[in-house]
Amino acid sequence: MRLWLVGVVLAIGLQANQVLIATTTSTANTGLLDELAPAFKAATGVGLRWVAVGSGQALALGRGCDVDAVLTHDPAGEAAFEAAGFGVDKRHIMANDFMLVGPKTHKAALAEGSIIEALETIRQQQLPFISRGDRSGTHAKELWLWDQSVAGRPQPRREARWYFEAGQGMIQSLIMAEERGAVALTDRGTYLKYRESRGDRPRRLAILHEGDGLLQNPYAVMAVDPQRCPNTRYESARSLIAWLTSDEAREAIAAFRLQGEPLFFVNR
Repeated sequence: MRLWLVGVVLAIGLQANQVLIATTTSTANTGLLDELAPAFKAATGVGLRWVAVGSGQALALGRGCDVDAVLTHDPAGEAAFEAAGFGVDKRHIMANDFMLVGPKTHKAALAEGSIIEALETIRQQQLPFISRGDRSGTHAKELWLWDQSVAGRPQPRREARWYFEAGQGMIQSLIMAEERGAVALTDRGTYLKYRESRGDRPRRLAILHEGDGLLQNPYAVMAVDPQRCPNTRYESARSLIAWLTSDEAREAIAAFRLQGEPLFFVNR
């Protein structure tokens, strides 16, 4: 996986006036970066390029000095990245939330109570559950939520009758959940993108549980420390961080919508 990711980065072929970020699939799949990149280039003269992977893989690319900055949603992973001396100039820029989605027939059992109670119901009733299983920010959040439950996180081999690891991105995991009639944890933005992609076809994944305070999903951007990675474009990364925290970027993020719904809420 590591060699494949580095190959992707090398294939991008950056120019001197560009910045390369490793970011999550949710910022890329939803189209947010496609919306922001031209505005960033117009404001700074710096082009924005990205490789979209799970947050864990994005931080690994930062540790390997393969990118100039990271944009992730894994607070624990980000803290470890900073503590190891790889991340600097961290800024929280926006947030959205997670939710459980799945067959409508499960809503009555999962909608009420807390998210932890919903997960305990999934385990007790052995409702099929799709985990991303890919070290992404969403996967980290899912495991953290299971850890808050009475029985802790599921063991894939021992509980394989109902708990499945996709080992793939969010869109692919949602497709798998649809095919298997399973429940999944997803960020709101990617779910809306998935729902948009269904068009007029029947939607088999409904929102089953949302709104719990534990489901908040903050995003942060960091430059890769030039002291650890002297070949990175640190000044371009700083330009990106400064722009992402500007009024112009905040307004663009707040205005970004899918199917009329806002995807991200900016930090003021």
